[in-house]
Amino acid sequence: METKMFPIQRAYSSKPAKPYPLLIPWSVAELAYSVYASRYGTGQSLARLAERGGFCPFEMDDFNPGWREQCSEIAQLRADNAELAREVEAWRDCAKRFYYEYGPMTAIKATDASGALERAREKR
Repeated sequence: METKMFPIQRAYSSKPAKPYPLLIPWSVAELAYSVYASRYGTGQSLARLAERGGFCPFEMDDFNPGWREQCSEIAQLRADNAELAREVEAWRDCAKRFYYEYGPMTAIKATDASGALERAREKR
């Protein structure tokens, strides 16, 4: 599923901006827009702001100070990795329960059956 993205304007200022992405997830922009709308009203929708080039990085810093971290690909990859690690651990627990409940020979037969299935797929 592709995430809808919101543009960030290039910073043209004497004040240097910290590194930032030029596109951010729409959900992060919505957080900034809620602050923007409370200060300045809803005369411009978030979609209209996007059409006009989005927020500049300094506005994003003001409206949603944690936006860089929320958009960080590294942070997203770490979260995905942690989720996958939890899934792997759940499967390990399942395999252990299976082994203790049905015994090692059943586990070996199940492994052999999955291996046979893999070999059959390879022969195609």
